[in-house]
Amino acid sequence: MKQKLQIFILDIFFGGREYKTKADTKKTPFPFITVFLALISTVLILCTVFSLVRISELSSEIATLKKQTVSLAAKKASLENELDHRYSFAEIIDSAKELGFSEDGGRVVYIETQDKDQDTSEENENSEDDPS
Repeated sequence: MKQKLQIFILDIFFGGREYKTKADTKKTPFPFITVFLALISTVLILCTVFSLVRISELSSEIATLKKQTVSLAAKKASLENELDHRYSFAEIIDSAKELGFSEDGGRVVYIETQDKDQDTSEENENSEDDPS
């Protein structure tokens, strides 16, 4: 009984029964599969991180382009407004009349003859014949 008590006390204080500390002569194989899986998961994580970084860059570029689009649209609207108010309708009508356009939508065409002296002489003769 004394021996059982000693074994019991040794089990309590030293963590269990006596273990043999004999070195195992059998070697364990290198865990190729574990290393391969760790390498694959590392590559996948890096690809995911680089993809997220690229997505962030592209999103930033898209936002910048949208801002430029809005500013260019505002500039276009202001330039069109400025162009619309640059000339008044009266100035446009006067310029059109000077260019030979009439108000009914047609164009006035003047035909000149090559011999101006002949036309003036005919007009003078006609005016002398008519006493009115």
